Amino acid sequence: FSGGNVALSSLLSRGDVTQPLQEFQEQVGLDLNADVIGLLDGEYAVVLMSKPSEQSDVKPGAVNVPIEFALLFESSDVNRLAGNIEKVWQAALAEAEGTMELQKTDQGYTVLLDHADPMLAYGVIDGRFAIGTSPDTLAAIDDGDQAPLSADATYQSATGALPGSRTNIGYLNFAPLWEMVADHASQEPQVAIN
Repeated sequence: FSGGNVALSSLLSRGDVTQPLQEFQEQVGLDLNADVIGLLDGEYAVVLMSKPSEQSDVKPGAVNVPIEFALLFESSDVNRLAGNIEKVWQAALAEAEGTMELQKTDQGYTVLLDHADPMLAYGVIDGRFAIGTSPDTLAAIDDGDQAPLSADATYQSATGALPGSRTNIGYLNFAPLWEMVADHASQEPQVAIN
């Protein structure tokens, strides 16, 4: 993630960003380069999972995204990172007028709500900072030990021929996605074109 740190640091040092950013950092009492970006100093992972069908029901007119998304970050001080991100969100929400608020869940995650609808959730899972599309996303990751990827037959088949000394791999199983798309397409009302 170090390459990303350099890019973020250079963005945060631009002249048109510096003054308002400096004022915000003074208000929050944090140096974002050191106290947030600098703590993203380990490996990271991107998580995409299909959303359970009972969670895929949305309000009329809303976009129904059939996947959940999360980022997990290793940090040299994950609890400090989580606390600092909490301070940043609290200060940003105090400055913004509107209906957004932060709320703690029973699992210990923090959820950003807009009109009582979850926008995202974040928290510490297994010593890593996680941010995802909802508290349910984080709970599914937290409960991953119940059905680990390494026990999945398709994963074992796909990675079985790789050398044992590998350090990084990417694995995508598109079969559930195609099934979800097919199910969704069959449920959409058909429109006649004349």
